[in-house]
Amino acid sequence: IKDYKSTDPKQALIDLYNKYAFAVDNSDSNLLIDCYSEDIHGSFPPLSDLSGKENVVGSLKNFRQLAPFWQHFAEIVKVDVNEHKTSARFIIARIIPEKTVDDFNQKIYAAHYQLAARLESDNTWRLCESHYVAGWFNEHNLPNFFI
Repeated sequence: IKDYKSTDPKQALIDLYNKYAFAVDNSDSNLLIDCYSEDIHGSFPPLSDLSGKENVVGSLKNFRQLAPFWQHFAEIVKVDVNEHKTSARFIIARIIPEKTVDDFNQKIYAAHYQLAARLESDNTWRLCESHYVAGWFNEHNLPNFFI
C-alpha cells in the first residue's frame, strides 16, 4: 500500500491527508515523516509556528503523547491544483462526529486545515505548508484560501 500513488492529484491529496491522520492517530513516526517536505512550515496550534520536518514531526509526536486517544475526523472540501499538477493547496474541514449537521441539515465543521503540497522528485505528494484554523462554518460558506 505504501507504494500506491494515485495519478489523480485530488485523490493523491486525499490519500496524503489520510496518511497524515493515520500516522498521527497511531503514533507512526516513520509514516508521518513521509508526509512532510524538508521545508514544511506553518501554524500548529496549540503548539506554535513551526518549520522544518524534524521540528514539526518531533513537536507533533511529543504533543500527541499527551492525548493518544484523539482521532482525526475530516474531509477535503476545497482543492486548487496548479496547471502542471505539481503543487496544490487544499482545505480539509474538521468534522465533530457528534454534530455533523446544523439545524438546517447542512454539513458543519468546527475548524479547518489550509494545506499546501507539492509533488516531489520521487513522485510523492508531501505537505510543505500547514495551518490549523479554529472556527465553525458550513458546507455553503467554505473558508477562502489564504495560502
